[in-house]
Parts: sequence; structure tokens; C-alpha cells
Amino acid sequence: IQIDYDPSQDQIVSLAFGPHGPYALMVKTNENQAKGHLTVTPAEIKAGTHNQAMLKELESWYMHQVLGPAIPNYIGRWMNTGWVHSWKFKYADRNAKSRLVAHGNEDMRDLTYLATYSGTAHPGHVRILIIFGLTNGWLIGIADVPTAFLKADDDLSQPLVMKLPKLLPPGAEKFGYQPGAYHQQLRAIYGTPEASKRFHDLLRAEFAKRGWTEKQESIFIQRDNKEGPTAVCAAHVDDLIALSK
Repeated sequence: IQIDYDPSQDQIVSLAFGPHGPYALMVKTNENQAKGHLTVTPAEIKAGTHNQAMLKELESWYMHQVLGPAIPNYIGRWMNTGWVHSWKFKYADRNAKSRLVAHGNEDMRDLTYLATYSGTAHPGHVRILIIFGLTNGWLIGIADVPTAFLKADDDLSQPLVMKLPKLLPPGAEKFGYQPGAYHQQLRAIYGTPEASKRFHDLLRAEFAKRGWTEKQESIFIQRDNKEGPTAVCAAHVDDLIALSK
């Protein structure tokens, strides 16, 4: 094992050989322990390390029609948006990741009357499903819904106006986005109080459309009239685990 230490970045890079070849493990003092991501320094952002990641995020917003057209000379309440940057590791590759989120703490709506509850599958129920499926020789698979929240409609009865951050990458203008511009929100956005519920409502509707039944919170079952259950799926926000014959 070869270990290199870079005091200027306060990081340790360990190079090792595993069963699938060489890999790198980076440990940093400002690591996000929950997701295994590393936060980004201001110097890295200034150097443009995340320009492409930001542009990819804006393209996703554009493709999902998250925002309406820019509102010129807007005067009224708005919610700021900002960037969350990180480094995501996969084996020896270090990938830039940027997420544009709303500053939910600035929400001036009366949250007392805003539906925000979004349940997830109970861990005990998920274990039972796995045991049931494996006991019966079923196949198992996991999936992550990409850009999950952006797929869900927003509640337009209580519209929000979003202000884009001052820092936008080169090329953002081709999607109709300008630094500091105001846009009405059309889709659920990360950081808003009701975003998770909006996505979960969409997920339930998509399962129901395909003949699945929600038996417990975020536990969906597909049945055959003759054979009984043929597939089960548990959802934890945008992470899915499914078993089927």
C-alpha cells in the first residue's frame, strides 16, 4: 500500500490493490460520512472543476421544465437557490457532482396547511420481503430514480418564485437561465418542504397505473389472480429494492 499525503488539501490518498485491480480511497476532514462524498473547496469551484457538473444539472432542470420563463422586473417574494457541490468516488474515479437546491428556510408560506408528509418503507418490512423473496428463489434488484424530485409537479395553488444564484456556469444561457434571474417554480425542487411528498405521490400513481398495490407504507405488490404475488418493491424516497419471480 502506498500512501500519499497532501497537506495543502488536508487529504490522504491511499492506493491499494483489491480483487478487481487498483483502487483509490480518499479521506478528508470535511467528508460527508452519510453519503461518502467529499465537499469542495472554494478554490476548486473558482478553478472551474464543477462547471460541467453545474451545466448538467441546469440541463436536467431545463429538460424537466422545472421553471417557467424568466420574470423581468419582478417585485415580490421569492426563494433563493444555491449550489451544493461534492466529489463522488467510484473506485479510482473522482467525479464532480453539483445539485441546485432551494433555500427552504426562506419559505414564507403557512406550512401548517402545506402537506409535506412522505413516508418510507419500514426497515423490518423490507427485511421480511427480502427473506420471503430469497426463500422462494426470486430475483432481487435495486434501483435509484435519477433526478427524482424534478419529475414531480409542484402545487401551483401556492406558487413559488425562485431566484437563480449569481454563479452559473458558462453555457447556462442556452437553457434560458441568467444569473440572479427570477422564475416561477413548476416542478418539485430539492430543498422545498413538500418536494419529497410530491415525488412520493407521483411514485404511488405510477405503481398504481401499472397494476401494483400499496399494502404497507411504500411497500408495493404485484399479484397474479392464479399465482398470487409475483413481485414486491419497497421504496425509500428515490431508492427502490424489488424482488420478482
